[in-house]
Amino acid sequence: MIESAAGLSTVTGTAASGAVVSLTPTTAREFPLPEGPAILDQYGKQFVPGLLAVRVGQAVEFRNSDEFGHNVIVNRRSTGASVFNVSLDTQQAHTHVFERAGEYAVTCDIHPGMMATVFATTSPFTVQVGPSGTFAIRDVPPGTYTAALVPPSGGLREENVVVSGPQTVLKLTP
Repeated sequence: MIESAAGLSTVTGTAASGAVVSLTPTTAREFPLPEGPAILDQYGKQFVPGLLAVRVGQAVEFRNSDEFGHNVIVNRRSTGASVFNVSLDTQQAHTHVFERAGEYAVTCDIHPGMMATVFATTSPFTVQVGPSGTFAIRDVPPGTYTAALVPPSGGLREENVVVSGPQTVLKLTP
């Protein structure tokens, strides 16, 4: 059995390897931000990682570690609205702070196959699913949450869940 702090739950389940699972309380709460920026790099004509979970208000550093120039185009996936479009020479970086929760498409129009997803959430109860397809989110207070599932290829899915007891098992459908 997975242990958790007294009165808190461990939320477990299965989902596609590499997906992101996030639990956002249905009653708005504020949580401290992680220290330091999240990193989305470009090398080998790829964005690495291909799916990056960040917190709303956390700095994200978009880097170019390739030996040639790239650009970074970020659009809000739900509306297609442009967030930014910057060119990066080799070893340059651009920092951006996402102010709205949601899913963002990241591309480089210089190299058409380069794509990534940034998932911005207000919740610290967020994990990336491991290679075995399992996940565990520890120390979740009891209550009602919106569970978000973002597969590695993007495509946000949400459902309401109730977290209670020492362990809550989620069955998230792709």
